[in-house]
Amino acid sequence: MEVAYRIRLTVSLNVTRFLLKQGLSFRGHDESSSSSNRVNFIELLLWFSELNDDVSKTLFANAPANNQMNSPRIQKELANACASEVTLAIVKDIGDKVFTLLVDEARDVSMKERMGVILRYVNNEGYVIERFIGIVHVTDTSSHTLKCVIDDLLVKHNLSLSKVRGQGYDGASNMRVSKGIRVVKDVFSYVCMIVNMVEASCKRKDQLRQLQHDILVEQLNDGEVISGRGKNQETSLVRSGDTHWGSHYFTLLRLCSMWSSVEKVLEVVRDDATLRDNRSTTEGLIERMYNYEFVFTLHLKKHLLGITNELSIALQKKYQNIIQAISLIQSVKHQLQSFRENGWEDIHDQATTFCELHNISQVDMDEIVPRRGYKKYGA
Repeated sequence: MEVAYRIRLTVSLNVTRFLLKQGLSFRGHDESSSSSNRVNFIELLLWFSELNDDVSKTLFANAPANNQMNSPRIQKELANACASEVTLAIVKDIGDKVFTLLVDEARDVSMKERMGVILRYVNNEGYVIERFIGIVHVTDTSSHTLKCVIDDLLVKHNLSLSKVRGQGYDGASNMRVSKGIRVVKDVFSYVCMIVNMVEASCKRKDQLRQLQHDILVEQLNDGEVISGRGKNQETSLVRSGDTHWGSHYFTLLRLCSMWSSVEKVLEVVRDDATLRDNRSTTEGLIERMYNYEFVFTLHLKKHLLGITNELSIALQKKYQNIIQAISLIQSVKHQLQSFRENGWEDIHDQATTFCELHNISQVDMDEIVPRRGYKKYGA
């Protein structure tokens, strides 16, 4: 009995290690004996039993009903045991060395915030090593919450915060600050809604590509753009990531360049909508595209993200020259300060030209705007 149990445990553990190493799923929607595909974990056990008679004698029908070693709970326990052993090996390899924290946050499919932590250190052979140490659920991505979670994670693995010599984050907190400004938050929200509406189906994507192709052909015929190798490639809108600045930049860039095509697709969606709610939503997006504040803020954010995009790309390179990185940071800071002092007229001119091109009503900057607030009586 003990020998059979050890064989079942060993085989199940080997299957678990293989699936974890390859990053494959364990389970599926139908793991019953009548299923033609019981998904990876069970199918690999069946494959082992076909190859080895000793294994076959201890699995499934030949195993006690309460000791199959293949239930979902057992699979999770085996996976957690493997994770614990790997983490212990990482911590042992770090030992008393200094290390750097790399932290990233993202939402999973259940819309929960998850924080992944990676440790970077130099091993005994002198190589720079990066190891994933854990992923933790967080209630929000504020700096205070992240600090508390990181402290708990380091304590759990007997790692000292005093050994941290560097920290790297993805800028999610900065994105939260930016989106805390109402006008900016509205732009990001509406842009996301526009992209989702236009990219919601293959039919709409095809319409967008065809409209953009027709506009490009017309511009080539009129001499507004020139042809050449690598120019005028077929393109589409880009969905932005919640915490990735670069993705927002390319989303805004594509939307501005495909403005007329996007507008026409939205008009088709509005006219073909069978439900009043869908028609109203699409009509609201079209109206927003004709709003000067939206257009101006869009160009403002596009310009700012364009300034920081080169630095963002450079800092993501695997091999980075620290002198060049510092030089780029100083250059970006200078550009931002210069724009803050003297760049508003250029953005206004860009927005004005864009509005004239797309027949969007503009705001008279010399007009006196009434101050918002409650009127005081008896003053």
